[in-house]
Amino acid sequence: MSNEALAFLHALFRSDMPADQRAILCGFLGDPNDRLKNAWRPRPWRPGRDVPIERDENAYVCVATFCRRADGSYRRRKENFAAAHALMVDDVGTKVPAALIDALAPSALVETSPNNLQAWYFFGEPARNRDDFTRLVQSFIDAQLLGADPGMAGCTRVGRLPGFVNGKAKYGGAYPTRLVTLDADRRYTLDEISLAFGLRVARPRPVSQRQAMELALRQRGTPQQFIDERTRAFASFLHQMCALGMLKSDTPDIDGWTDVVCPWTGNHTDQADTGGAIRAPAEENGWHGAFKCHHGGCAGRGWRELTDWLADEAVLAMERKDAET
Repeated sequence: MSNEALAFLHALFRSDMPADQRAILCGFLGDPNDRLKNAWRPRPWRPGRDVPIERDENAYVCVATFCRRADGSYRRRKENFAAAHALMVDDVGTKVPAALIDALAPSALVETSPNNLQAWYFFGEPARNRDDFTRLVQSFIDAQLLGADPGMAGCTRVGRLPGFVNGKAKYGGAYPTRLVTLDADRRYTLDEISLAFGLRVARPRPVSQRQAMELALRQRGTPQQFIDERTRAFASFLHQMCALGMLKSDTPDIDGWTDVVCPWTGNHTDQADTGGAIRAPAEENGWHGAFKCHHGGCAGRGWRELTDWLADEAVLAMERKDAET
């Protein structure tokens, strides 16, 4: 158990966490780039408990807490979001200039690799509106990072815990993560963060006609014919991905996600072939299907971007076939 980690966690979440909510930790041995998806299994935590991770493991904590699901489990998923507790700026000193955080003193700094820091800005009160938090993060990315996301977008974002190791092979497989500074009383509102960094927090986007239609369908019950059409379309894309060798698994995990090769692996840090997953049509994705990739460079890429890429690949395949004949 790491005393640094406990001090950090108690400062981040404090002691007033509702009984049906948990912070989500995860930990595992080895290089994160080589781990299977199940290595990231959630380890629910609340103040007053020990950290259920060994000192020689990679250890992570999510910026948000999550509500208990109907089956009694806890998952790091948007639909289970309870509240965001901090803004975390990753890769300060390497990908992000160290001078950036001069505008506002962080609540905590965690060294995660040589000359590389994570800057944490704890909230005075948890941000319980997911959209408000998401807009704050996206505005920070747009204003301070020139639209490039080094891995801080979304309410499911995780950061490394101090007192454990960074298991990446390029750092020797056991680089110690450490708490550089911590001030539990240094806390901010979303408005204070916006003002300090000169952010223009985007207003909510108007609902498109398509979104309005799908919302109406959900409210009155989705016709089976509509579901069947979307399912057939998903099956067609799945068949194409299989033919391209993009499926890493024949069956989805417990949360319904199937690991796939991300089409944009070349843009990942160290070109790591990890992070891509698809999900079959369901009510939560409008019966389209879903795609996600946890790498920062893939922020904003979803099912539509994946299917557009597959459509382009199909056109290229036809052009190659025509050229051969």
